[in-house]
Amino acid sequence: MKNLLILLTIYSFFTGCTTPFTKVSLNSDKAIELKELSFKEIKNWDTYSYEDALKSFKAGCVAVKPKNIFYKICQDDMMVSDAKAFFQNHFKPYRWEDSKHSKKGLMTGYYEPLLKGSLHKDNNHTIPLLAPPKDLVKIYLASVIPELKGKVVRGRMSKGKVIPYFSRKEITQNENPENVICWVQDKVDLFFLQIQGSGRIALDNNQTLFVGYGDKNGHPYRSIGNYMIKNKIMSYGKMSLQGIKAWAIEHPQKIDAILNQNPSYLFFSVNQTPAKGAMGVVLTPQHSFAVDTKYIPLGTPILVQTSHPLTDKPFSSLGIAQDKGAAIKGGRRLDFFWGFGEDAAQLAGHTKSRAEMIIFLPNDFKVVSN
Repeated sequence: MKNLLILLTIYSFFTGCTTPFTKVSLNSDKAIELKELSFKEIKNWDTYSYEDALKSFKAGCVAVKPKNIFYKICQDDMMVSDAKAFFQNHFKPYRWEDSKHSKKGLMTGYYEPLLKGSLHKDNNHTIPLLAPPKDLVKIYLASVIPELKGKVVRGRMSKGKVIPYFSRKEITQNENPENVICWVQDKVDLFFLQIQGSGRIALDNNQTLFVGYGDKNGHPYRSIGNYMIKNKIMSYGKMSLQGIKAWAIEHPQKIDAILNQNPSYLFFSVNQTPAKGAMGVVLTPQHSFAVDTKYIPLGTPILVQTSHPLTDKPFSSLGIAQDKGAAIKGGRRLDFFWGFGEDAAQLAGHTKSRAEMIIFLPNDFKVVSN
């Protein structure tokens, strides 16, 4: 949250009245446009699970640094009996709405997968789940150009030069990798574990491994779903996690070519706890979100109002931005954490909807007006 920059621009237009919009840039020069609301303007505000949202917010406070805009709130006594009053007393709500009256962003879903695995390769467990390789080189560009703080180049050494690290295709073609954590049964399940970023491995010795992000190969993330739609392999209406798995079962000889359309490859580390987000805290099912942190700081309370992915009935949740992901790009873009297990997988796999998003900023949030 360092070098927080706040820019305010007031837009006016005439529809019988004047409506103010606030253009806010957090963490970088990427801006979102907001409209300040009163709590009375929030639909069904009296019905939300404030206690679960407060629990998630408090969990994130352990990772909040002094320059974070939520740091002061985190230092307050949060042993409160009225969670709703806590949010109303400490925050102001802002809707992600721009001057063109576009009120909705895109919400997708993710979950913590469960894979079956073994510490030893056998006929049922043939797909390696890999730790970061020893030959992976990371160059932190800020050491050369301070303006590139946070930018990292990944590669490997070859004849005294740094060259790109192996692609997904090259990594998966290696039949004898040295950095194996365990072996799993299905390459598509492993692919989606990499997309989710963390999960659990139920070993055949009755132990469970919690695995999470270890590192990546440095290649850009590319959506295989978009590739399949563009090339008319699958229709937009049938596109889902479950749809891709079903297609893979029907086309086992073609699935490698599809998976390799995404050259990015995630390596894992073994953790002591279930899924943690980018904040470093355990995620709260249905109350933790992944965002693009160029636009929204981690720790931000967010209210989403959309439709349920399986019933199309109205659905809403108050939670906290505690994670980020390679596929989450842009303002008014959010990934909803559904939790662990097959039920969560079903929900996450079918979550792709327009959603109204309201963020909550501290009462003493200061802006610089042009």
